[in-house]
Amino acid sequence: MILNPLKPKPIQSLLGLALYGRRLTAAVSRRNGELRIGPRASITLSRDTLTNDPELVAQEIRSFLDQHEIRESRCLICLPSNLAMAASVDIPDLSDDDLQSYLEIQAEAEFPFALEDLNLASVAYTTSGPSRHAMLAAVPKTYVIRIQQILQHAGLRPLSLTLSLPESCHRDTQSSTPHLLLDVQQDHVGLSVRCGNGFSVIRSLDEVFEPGENYPSLDCDVLTREIKITLGQLPNQLRKNLSTATICHQPHLSGDVMKPLEGELKQLGFRTELRSGDHTALDAAVTNFLRDQKSTLEFLPPKKTQLQIFAERVSSRRNAWISASVGSLTVLTAAIFYFQGYQLKSLEREWNGMADKVTELETLQNKIRQFRPWYDNSAQSLQIAKQLAAAFPKEGSIWAKSFEIKENNTVFCSGSARNYQDLIAVTDRLRAIEDISDVTLQQSHGEAPVQFAFKFVWNPGGRRWIHKTVRNSS
Repeated sequence: MILNPLKPKPIQSLLGLALYGRRLTAAVSRRNGELRIGPRASITLSRDTLTNDPELVAQEIRSFLDQHEIRESRCLICLPSNLAMAASVDIPDLSDDDLQSYLEIQAEAEFPFALEDLNLASVAYTTSGPSRHAMLAAVPKTYVIRIQQILQHAGLRPLSLTLSLPESCHRDTQSSTPHLLLDVQQDHVGLSVRCGNGFSVIRSLDEVFEPGENYPSLDCDVLTREIKITLGQLPNQLRKNLSTATICHQPHLSGDVMKPLEGELKQLGFRTELRSGDHTALDAAVTNFLRDQKSTLEFLPPKKTQLQIFAERVSSRRNAWISASVGSLTVLTAAIFYFQGYQLKSLEREWNGMADKVTELETLQNKIRQFRPWYDNSAQSLQIAKQLAAAFPKEGSIWAKSFEIKENNTVFCSGSARNYQDLIAVTDRLRAIEDISDVTLQQSHGEAPVQFAFKFVWNPGGRRWIHKTVRNSS
């Protein structure tokens, strides 16, 4: 058997890290013939991974791993799905290269970020119809960079950055028939619609629990409402074929707790199955990675292969040819400057012929500005956009989808927010700006995310009102 030196060796052991809010769960998995998942350890971090200093967060993580004698450095990180933006799109029959370009174009249209500010992942899925579909998922690049910095300071080497998906809840991953999955964990519920080996919907719901004595109690009414909202956003054909559901729950949640939810799903026309066990999305993600050497959704930027590194070393030999080309470029540059000087002289002669007319026009323009004091040559739209952007949080918890300036300097803005508190904080910051008045929240619906629309009046220092008053008094 001939070994390929450029092909990486399969990963035999891996540290799985699941991050949800400030709660971190770790488990080491090894594959020696059969896969063995070690005991899980959890901690509630005192610092937020997305806002606090990466070195301080890394020190706390390193101390936690050392306390549990975890020495494995290669790791897989599962992020909560509510940190990612997701959209389902139809895909035409294209080649792999053209398909990737098509998905990037669709991502620019679906997400309120520039493509260079996102780490994009996609997974294709099929339904009972002939058309093909793909789910696009995007995480802000700043989040990915921060996670990489934290892991580097903690002495860890990330091999994959993915989302917590309830893949362990569904047995038949090859069937194209859509299936509703509810993964009820201790502090959140993973909701997804699986179609074959892909997903058409992924959500993470953490506002469906109420405080309890030992564990938070599940609010079935709130969860049922979120399920109905999700079903209402599905395409009609997909919703018609969605008739089965699986509810996976932790052992501490008894059947009495799950029965009301099962009854609600049956009223919606679902055939339901209850599954109890100590399962986690982290276990499923690590198992799939060790089996396939890749994740379903991958947000880490691709690393250079050994072949690419070798090609870069070979290309360095071309530096001699580059040096020889510098002389030719110098001669060409001198010729370009000579031609440019000739053009400048021609333009100067042309300017001398029109200088008198230009001077006359400038004089007329100065008179117009003198006798029209409310004339405003500033780019107010840029000033308004600057003040609005300053009111939004830097961590990207609120996204603006539309921005419109109408008569009387009335500004309308709509978009989505991670939660209602972040939206209220933005409107409060707008009210504190001197040039902005009459901030009104017109509508808000949904919870995670919250869809909103608000308006305000742009009145920079009362400039227009003052000018008008001066003229009337004169």
